[in-house]
Formats: sequence, C-alpha cells, structure tokens
Amino acid sequence: MGDLRQELALIGLALERGLERALLSDEEFALREEGWLEFPDPLPAWPIAADLGAAAQPR
Repeated sequence: MGDLRQELALIGLALERGLERALLSDEEFALREEGWLEFPDPLPAWPIAADLGAAAQPR
C-alpha cells in the first residue's frame, strides 16, 4: 500500500487553548459513543440544500 498517512495542519492564534478544550477528559472518554451523543453540539446547524431552494442552485 505504500506510505499511507494523514496529516492535520492548523494555522492561527491561540490554537493550543482551543485544542485543549476539544480533548475529552478520562470520564468523558469512558462514556464511549453512546454517551458522546448526549454532548451539546457547539457548532451551528448546517442548512440543508433542499431547504434553501433556488439559493442552493449553482450559477
């Protein structure tokens, strides 16, 4: 398969603090996927293309 790998590059200010907040505590990690689904979603809802109507059509 060759040399397969993934890389993630983050560029910006104060990223370390934000990344640390994104990590799970030991207690949160122990909840596994079923428990993680109960966490609040910090991201705004994404619009669904069908709900946007003509605005979603390419120009």
